[in-house]
Amino acid sequence: MPVPKYGVLVGSVAERQLASGSSNHYEIHVKAAGDDFRIAVNVQSVDGSEVLFHVDEAFDHPVTAALDITSCR
Repeated sequence: MPVPKYGVLVGSVAERQLASGSSNHYEIHVKAAGDDFRIAVNVQSVDGSEVLFHVDEAFDHPVTAALDITSCR
């Protein structure tokens, strides 16, 4: 069953900027499919949620070969 309004961004992180006193967002600059994307992660949310992430520079999995990443835009 598909999840409405859900997508996957496949790309490379080009730059990042830590949250600071003037901004409560951790910013990630991603290059994908010839475009630039800015991902803003609110790290001071008041709802008590946690943000977890993992970066694996050498990620490889058999399932990724089955993904049609050319249509991800």
